[in-house]
Amino acid sequence: MLVIAQTSQAVPGPRRFTQAELVEGLKALAIYLIFFSLFHIGLFGTMGALLFLITGGAYAYLVRGQLRAALQTAWPVLLFPGLAVLSVLWSEAPMVTLRAAIQLILTGGVGVLLVRTTRSRSIFLGLFWAGLTFNVGSLFFGLPAITTGVPNIGLTGELGSKNMMAIFASTATIVAFALATDRHEKKLIRLWALFGTAAGALAVVSAYSAGGTIATLIAIAFLLAFRLLAVSRGIVRNVLVAGSILCAPLLVAAAPVIQEAAHTVQTQVLKKSEDISGRGYLWERAGELINERPFEGRGYYAYWRRDNLDAEGIRRRFGAMGGTGFNFHNQYLDVFVDLGFLGVFIFVGMIVATAAGLMLRLLTAPSPSLPLFAALFVSILARTPVESFVFYPFYPLTVLFFGACTVALAGPSLQSAAGPRPRPQPGRLASR
Repeated sequence: MLVIAQTSQAVPGPRRFTQAELVEGLKALAIYLIFFSLFHIGLFGTMGALLFLITGGAYAYLVRGQLRAALQTAWPVLLFPGLAVLSVLWSEAPMVTLRAAIQLILTGGVGVLLVRTTRSRSIFLGLFWAGLTFNVGSLFFGLPAITTGVPNIGLTGELGSKNMMAIFASTATIVAFALATDRHEKKLIRLWALFGTAAGALAVVSAYSAGGTIATLIAIAFLLAFRLLAVSRGIVRNVLVAGSILCAPLLVAAAPVIQEAAHTVQTQVLKKSEDISGRGYLWERAGELINERPFEGRGYYAYWRRDNLDAEGIRRRFGAMGGTGFNFHNQYLDVFVDLGFLGVFIFVGMIVATAAGLMLRLLTAPSPSLPLFAALFVSILARTPVESFVFYPFYPLTVLFFGACTVALAGPSLQSAAGPRPRPQPGRLASR
């Protein structure tokens, strides 16, 4: 009887989670729901935006003790949303601009908070699972879109646009590939990520988007190069740094060759017409609008509003009546039309500062997640000359763009910075 009593006393009871563990679990759930709502915004519409606001607000409450410090250190990242709010003063549609600018602040602010208040791995895991559900759902239930005059059928998923479908699928594919090839990651996660990579690649190809395919391949190539840079040392590191510096002007010089290659893929492989998206006409019209108000622009989100007859005429020309989801297919032109010279100056400044900051951190304080932030930034940047999505409210790429800018300019999570931390040495990865 004594033995039985001692044995029963030795049996451990159910494990109780600490308050910190519960908070981390709730944060992980909120991150997943944030990206889930944004990936599926085309399916849920207003309800998706509401889910984003609720989960974003819940996350902000969970990290309320870090809010002030996070925003104080990352305020330069929010200069562009600040200008968007200020443009209410000269906007052609002040209420439209005010509403959209507030939505942009909330969307970009979530990107800032995520980066500054949780570990990067948690962000990318939430992004991965949300992207996986999007890609699988799109492949099984997404509706194809037949472009006028083009025999090919492009997968549109839940979004009604094969270009947006390609952007979303490409982002999810890059993240899945990064997790699948990350030796620091758990084996089960890597297996799921391998499946996610295959599903994402199929979704990108099914969208028949040359830009999406090329941007995905470029980002993966940069991801591998950034990883090599982060762990290299000595002469190998010096060669990589020198090569990175030399690649910038070479890429600029090779831009016509790359553009011609993309054009060949578009017309000969994908069998598209010379100007299937009408970008030439859109860019010409954008130039005319810029000449009318070059300094201040027309106000953030003011031009593509529903009651603008000029914008409605363009939408009718391309068969996109009755909505506001249209753009000039060039991020710089869209910013120029909305916010003039000042907006373009801030946007280009964000790009230059982020690129320099990410490279500096890769050289001085590399971590396993930093190359993925840099690769996603490259994938976003690669599409800005032909797409416009960086400053969309309630958009996953907007969150990631502001997140990458925050990593570069303000540093990683405050959580990671708590307590003493050894100075990372070249060739050795710091903590996530």
